[in-house]
Amino acid sequence: MSRHSFFVPALCAGALAATASAQGHVWQPLLPFATAPQPQVRRSGAVAFDPVRDRVVMVAGRLNLSGSAVYPQETWEFDGVDWHLIGPVGPIAFGGYNDTTNVRAYYDTQRGATVAIESKVGGPTIFHEWTGAAWVPILSVPQTTFPWRYAFDVAYDPVRRKAVIFGGYTGNQEMGDTWEFNGTTLSSVSGIGPQARWGHAMAYDAGRGVVVLYGGRHGPQLADMWDWNGSSWQLTPNAAGPGPRAFHDLEYDVARSRLVLLGNDGVGSSQIWEWQTSGWTQAPVSNSANSNMALVYDSVRDRVLSVGGTGPSLTSGPTSTFAYGDIPDVAAIGSVGTGCAGPTGVPQIQANNLPVFGTTLSLQVSNLPTGPLNVVIGFIGFDDTMWDGVPLPAPLDPMFPGCTVYLAPAAAQWLGVGFTGSVTWQIPIPFLPPISGAPFFLQCGVAVQGYNPGGLVFTNALAGVTGV
Repeated sequence: MSRHSFFVPALCAGALAATASAQGHVWQPLLPFATAPQPQVRRSGAVAFDPVRDRVVMVAGRLNLSGSAVYPQETWEFDGVDWHLIGPVGPIAFGGYNDTTNVRAYYDTQRGATVAIESKVGGPTIFHEWTGAAWVPILSVPQTTFPWRYAFDVAYDPVRRKAVIFGGYTGNQEMGDTWEFNGTTLSSVSGIGPQARWGHAMAYDAGRGVVVLYGGRHGPQLADMWDWNGSSWQLTPNAAGPGPRAFHDLEYDVARSRLVLLGNDGVGSSQIWEWQTSGWTQAPVSNSANSNMALVYDSVRDRVLSVGGTGPSLTSGPTSTFAYGDIPDVAAIGSVGTGCAGPTGVPQIQANNLPVFGTTLSLQVSNLPTGPLNVVIGFIGFDDTMWDGVPLPAPLDPMFPGCTVYLAPAAAQWLGVGFTGSVTWQIPIPFLPPISGAPFFLQCGVAVQGYNPGGLVFTNALAGVTGV
């Protein structure tokens, strides 16, 4: 069983019933496991989540290399654990004020594809569709129809099957026009509503069925919030809270039924705010990004992701990727029962740290025989009450005299041979809010041919819960 997949199939299947009586807001950095190159840190990348392919797609953006601005065309995909460079060709970005660019992206549920909007200086504006290997132009709109701009935003309405585009900046003029794209045709739908602006943020509120817009700049920063219902813009009720914001981002957390806002080019840049119909509340957490990050919702893992951005810790190295969610449980792990004696005593398993989301649980298995055939096997389970109709814990006599099984094995992992009398077991724990508090159990067996009829002795067990 791969280290990346430990908790995903089993815990998501068996432990989603865990409920939260309190909320622990957490930003968790998603550190790559792979040794392959990671995308360099960037601002204003065009990012979307493809739920069918389970991939975050990122294209364009702005890099800062040796003090110079670079605008890559490369396309990257994030599989939930690692970034992968898919191709060097994509929409062409150029830079505007405060590291913003002219490329935005969204996922079109009707077409089943990520779409990137590239608004070129002087036109045309091109809509590109990502096939998983290449960007294919699906519509080119001349400057006379859709004036070019940067720092605009887009949100996709999956019920009406249309992408809603608003605002932007030409370098001389703020834009206040509203457009919709249905996958084939771009239509101007409103010139009335929010004040012209750029550097604003938009998201689709699935709970209310509207596209929401917050903040931006028209000279100074703005603090207003608007709903687009498909025919008109209306001021959002209970919108006071975060205050003026620009070059921030906004995303809807489907699992928790609320909008999540992060960032600002100024005061409160690392604050996180959440909006429900009762209004805004500030979550007591922060992120390393200040502005020009991209928020997307990972519907496979029920978490909001923040990709890239501008900030003190984001000047070099790989693109920072963070996951956000509510983790109501405190991580814990402890020993259960005892092992059974082998040639060198009773083998034992112990934890070196807690099973905290986004970290690696390090385990030590000791008191092992040191022969070349004394293979150590780790067993993972999610039930300590019943195994194939047998109540647990259960004695393993007569095959394994004096030994006890404390879990119902769901998977096994070969851990190697304890030539030095011990082995380590490393289990990465991905950031998956739905499995907060999920119980799991661990026990090891050691091959000891001829020592007893079954040829194995066993350690004690560990019982743990995931959390923070």
